[in-house]
Amino acid sequence: MNVIYVGIVPPQHIIDEIKQLGSYMDNASLTFQKALVTGLDHWFPDMRIVSGIRVDCFPKVKKIYFKPEEYSHKGDVTKRDRFVGIVNLPILKRIFLFLDKRRSIKRMLSKDDQNIIVMYALPSSQLLAVATLRKKIYKSCLVIPDLPEYMSDKRGLLRAFAKSIDRKLINWAIRRIDTFALLSCHMAEKLPIDKKSWRVMEGIYNQKDSDIRPIDDYNHYRTIMYSGDLGLRYGIKDLLDAFELITDKNYRLLICGAGDGKELVQDVATQDSRVIYMGVVDREKVLSLQRSASVLVNPRKKTKEYTKYSFPSKTMEYLASGTPVIMHHLQSIPSEYDDYINYIESETSESLRNKIVDVCEHHYEESLIKAQRAALFIKEKKNAVVQSRIIVELIKSEKS
Repeated sequence: MNVIYVGIVPPQHIIDEIKQLGSYMDNASLTFQKALVTGLDHWFPDMRIVSGIRVDCFPKVKKIYFKPEEYSHKGDVTKRDRFVGIVNLPILKRIFLFLDKRRSIKRMLSKDDQNIIVMYALPSSQLLAVATLRKKIYKSCLVIPDLPEYMSDKRGLLRAFAKSIDRKLINWAIRRIDTFALLSCHMAEKLPIDKKSWRVMEGIYNQKDSDIRPIDDYNHYRTIMYSGDLGLRYGIKDLLDAFELITDKNYRLLICGAGDGKELVQDVATQDSRVIYMGVVDREKVLSLQRSASVLVNPRKKTKEYTKYSFPSKTMEYLASGTPVIMHHLQSIPSEYDDYINYIESETSESLRNKIVDVCEHHYEESLIKAQRAALFIKEKKNAVVQSRIIVELIKSEKS
């Protein structure tokens, strides 16, 4: 098999440069794909990569052209992978991304072997590049982490029109893909996949994270921690309101991340010294803090429709930490996780406050035992090799 991965796994210096230029960086997506590629490398040692990267358009990012380059995702001297060039201007960006991705994939296709394409996410430039080469591809598998209609709260007639055109292109391309790995079973209801083969792969754990040690800075407090996107739609205000209902001075609320709820977090932190906003923190420090916290909270509510179609990436990260996890029982969470999560009874600030206090003060020892079992479950059942096998099985399944 000639296996080609198409997604976002660029050279590290590209990631560093784009961060320095002030662009938004989807760390959850990068983390997921690094783990996925680690697993796929186990099954397909000769796999090659065609990688792009998301970058905010000029003039927000004051660089118009990112040149393509050959590199090795394994860090060796072979340089068999390709980072595609980016013309960082509206509209032109997508056109040139499509052309360079298609050209790069076509060069990697074999005339003598079965060509297999594994893709991550739904950028139309990438999907169209693969769909227009489908006659040369034996089997394709698309990993879908989110549905485009639920990925942003931004509104506007022009944006809505552009998204409708983009969705038509995406649907056209999806009909030309063979198999699918979905992060929620409910995604199948919204996608034009008909009777094609699909499996749920709700997340993936990178075993390399197991070596990270806890930070002891806050272990003499009852520390509640939230890390990730501070978008208001993800419930950060509910967490702040619940914490306000806790009067005990021995509690601390630790928050890492950025988003449209950042100013609210900063305002609360100036009024309550127990609330500590750390801003955007590098991944290794976030994982260390998670391992030292008393509880980890995800306040995302299940009544929001989008939660049905997306498995929160932080769930697996939280559970792997060995720290008790508190969250709502989202529809996208498979039942096999129920033994490891402390679910909130109702979607009120009072209920969240009660669950935090109950775990921290009344049932902490048994919650720690549950958390330790959760970490073992994630590391053994959801690691990169195990989860990427789902894609291997889809590739080997009979064509629909």
